[in-house]
Amino acid sequence: MTYTVADVIKATGLKRRTVQFWADKGVIQATRATQEGGSGVHRSFTLNEVIIACLMHPFSLGWHGDQTRSLSELREMAKTLRHLLRSRVTAEDLEAAIKGQGSFYLVFFWRFGQTPGSGKPTSIETWLEDVQKGKLTFPGIFGTLEECSGRAEVLYLNEWLQPLSSM
Repeated sequence: MTYTVADVIKATGLKRRTVQFWADKGVIQATRATQEGGSGVHRSFTLNEVIIACLMHPFSLGWHGDQTRSLSELREMAKTLRHLLRSRVTAEDLEAAIKGQGSFYLVFFWRFGQTPGSGKPTSIETWLEDVQKGKLTFPGIFGTLEECSGRAEVLYLNEWLQPLSSM
């Protein structure tokens, strides 16, 4: 099943121009058949891309005076989410969050500079967890924050994915 630009707008609350801009700039990716379809061809999106749009929305807003994410940061976050969505377990968790089953949180962790001992540049790591299955632990995040300079943001998935339940 594919979704239209109007469906993405309904699911995210974004403006049409923002959805079109994100599709033009690669934050969300239209299906291959519709991405470069030319005049008169309307873009369509897979469910995973609609989920990505739903999750990019709060990061594009910023938080209490915090800066909003740049276009390149949003693209990098979307790329990370695409990798995450390929996992069967993640897909099942996101489906449960859409249905309102469980209480799912996603942590984005930006690792700044070089990762000690690895020579890796700045990277993004993610953790996804259902707090109803146990206490919220996000294994490894606190140790990682102590070892590396970085920044973490937590997103309550159920809230941002709930509009998908009626689609």
